Order: sequence, then C-alpha cells, then structure tokens
Amino acid sequence: MLRRLHPHPESLKVHWARWPADSVYDELSAELTCPELWGAYNLLYPRDRRRITMEALSAAGLPGLAAAWLDEGVRTSESAKLRLLGAGPSDVELLDWLERLGVPGRVAPGPRLQLSLAWNRWEADTLVRLIRPLTHRSMAHRLRAAPAGSRTFYAGL
Repeated sequence: MLRRLHPHPESLKVHWARWPADSVYDELSAELTCPELWGAYNLLYPRDRRRITMEALSAAGLPGLAAAWLDEGVRTSESAKLRLLGAGPSDVELLDWLERLGVPGRVAPGPRLQLSLAWNRWEADTLVRLIRPLTHRSMAHRLRAAPAGSRTFYAGL
C-alpha cells in the first residue's frame, strides 16, 4: 500500500528481518528507508529538537490536532488541557494557529519538558466542535467531559 500511495515508489526500500523468539511466533521487523523520510523528520524535529512549527501544523491540519487530542487531551466539566511532550515554552505557534481557528487558549504550567495548552469550558466546546467530525465514533468518549474533581486522566473514562 505504501508503494501505491508514495509519489516515487522506486525510492522506497524495505528490508525485512525475521528472527526466532521465545514464543511460538518469530519476531518480524521492517526497516523502511526513503529520502523523503528525512524531510518528515526535519519537519517534526528541526535541529534535532521536537518543535511544533507552522509547517508541521499546515501539513497535519485539523486531523493532526484531532489525533493529538485523542492521544493527550484531557477534558473535565470546567476545563480542557492538551499535553505536548517535548515541546518547549517558546513553541506557542499552536496557540496562534488555534486562535486563527477561533479557539483561544493559554499555556498551562507543566514539568520541565512538557508544554500544556489549556482552555476553559466554552473554549473547549469550540475545540471539540472543530475536531468532532474528524473523530471516529468509537473514540467519541474522548471528547466528552469527565466529572469535575475526577482524577481520571482520560476524558470520558
């Protein structure tokens, strides 16, 4: 499927390796190499540091935001928070991008290597309205608010 979707399938190389494991099945791995993969890496990790850049946001778009929310989003009845591991405090381009979409937010305090974006109840409703059409119905529980005071990390569980 990757060869069919890739713009230059002749540059896509796959090396398969199989070795015995302790279980009934063998371990199988694939190493994928392609010159375009360096472009994706440089987009997500400029100068070998994880950063949220406008180029990455424009490439991922709202589906990327929906995927990030499903992975790291937390919503209670009072607020919402999106954890972004590895991002630094100067990487607030995501906030600017979201403000242009009509979802203002703020940077919330977090541990040293963590940037958290926070929204109040009304801003979170706007954010959820943006990403709900891009979320599979089996993941709809991640968009609902957990009760206030709940200690659960995942919203809706």
